[in-house]
Amino acid sequence: AYVNCSMQMANTDIGLIAAASAILLAFALKDMQRQIIPNKWIMIAAPLAAMASIFWSEALRQPIFYFEQYDRVFSVAIDALLAQNLAYAFIFLLAKLTRGDIGGGDAKLAMLIGLITGVRMLVPALAIGLAAGALITYAREKPTPLAPFLAASTIGVLLMNKRLMSVQQWQNHWQKSLL
Repeated sequence: AYVNCSMQMANTDIGLIAAASAILLAFALKDMQRQIIPNKWIMIAAPLAAMASIFWSEALRQPIFYFEQYDRVFSVAIDALLAQNLAYAFIFLLAKLTRGDIGGGDAKLAMLIGLITGVRMLVPALAIGLAAGALITYAREKPTPLAPFLAASTIGVLLMNKRLMSVQQWQNHWQKSLL
């Protein structure tokens, strides 16, 4: 199997999680203060996240597709681009459907989150962040900045990745055994 859940996080992973957390928290604070996610910040953070994605260890970042004929870097790069586009398209569609409750900046932040997490961690990061944001917005009965929830859920998913991978392996095991 490609995944080894018993591996500990490498020092590089801890540094990358800290850097990603700092960047995401900066976006969250800006969104809370001004309800805007600056394009300049995205233009700086996105290429950095794309370059950093190749340095994640295999314990933390596993591409959804692994191209045997190429090295791991190629597979991770394709995974990052796929996650980026899926995240942007999904949040952009939600932004159009909610008629302004979710902004274009949130879609750009989701794109950055896709670059950071890859496809496997993207779904839980977005699902948790969107659910928490929706609950708080519903409780407050007024629009709430979404970036803090997306940032917190992404950081949580990065830190809990080892357990998430264990769940995915368990699901894969049962799917294979049923076939």
